Amino acid sequence: MKDSCYLLPKSKGGGGNSASFPRRGVRRLTYPQFSGKVKIPVTLICVDTTGKADLARRAIKECLSQADFPAVKLLTNEVKEPFDVKIPTLPGIPDYSNFLIRDLHRFVETSHCLVVQWDGYIVDATRWIPEFLHYDYIGAPWWQWKGLVGNGGFSL
Repeated sequence: MKDSCYLLPKSKGGGGNSASFPRRGVRRLTYPQFSGKVKIPVTLICVDTTGKADLARRAIKECLSQADFPAVKLLTNEVKEPFDVKIPTLPGIPDYSNFLIRDLHRFVETSHCLVVQWDGYIVDATRWIPEFLHYDYIGAPWWQWKGLVGNGGFSL
């Protein structure tokens, strides 16, 4: 259905970022209609120390053209914009993953953060609903492991 999405309930104990689907308690939410810029009360954040940092900046600017955030950060090794925050180079995917798991929280100023990448960002901010904040994790499914979520390229 075009104007709805499915959400997984919080896991017992609040832990983990993977869940099997379908799962009991999954519910469909319909989206409200918005006019103007959407206010999304999370930190918009991107981590990119590769040669694609300029594309990451473009993705952030696209998000900002549709929504307002209390904090916006591109964690990068090359500062060019006011929202850029300098971090050491992350040489590979394992380093990036470890950074997100172990260090990202130090840069988040709100209860939640929306992680975007140069190739995964907001395309329709009017789809935001406050109920998203009731969940531990919202993200894309793993393509290689059917029924599991945890692919964090564009995730809350």
